[in-house]
Amino acid sequence: MRRGRRVWRIAALAACLALATLLGAVMGERWASGRARESQVDAVPRIAAVRDHADWCGRCPLIAATYQELVESHKNEPLLFVTLDITTDAKRNQAQQLADALGVRRVFDKPFESGIIKVIDRQSQEVLAVMRDRDDLPGVERVLASAFGKEP
Repeated sequence: MRRGRRVWRIAALAACLALATLLGAVMGERWASGRARESQVDAVPRIAAVRDHADWCGRCPLIAATYQELVESHKNEPLLFVTLDITTDAKRNQAQQLADALGVRRVFDKPFESGIIKVIDRQSQEVLAVMRDRDDLPGVERVLASAFGKEP
């Protein structure tokens, strides 16, 4: 009989702890300041630089170096850098899911070309610039400067 009560008490204690944890999480969210939530929303970049990659693509290694330069030169900007890999069917499916999650799927569905970088306005789904080689870098930089309200 004592053993049954002990098991019941342990189960009740576990249920109370689970309820307290859930209640704390719900109430903590309600008590979070509106500013904290606003800053999280503001932290999501509107502009994305999307690199289309495939292992079999001859142009991809060349554009990867330029892409890395963009990452380094804009690391303090609100710019989202994404690589979509379409090397295999499985990776292409993952890339489509990632594009969905990031809000750039509509651009991904257009004729897909590997070895390029697209600068995309995630709100309007507009492609602002396309970079196929290093010669296109000044144009991409101008578009980014304009998007961030800076002098090109």
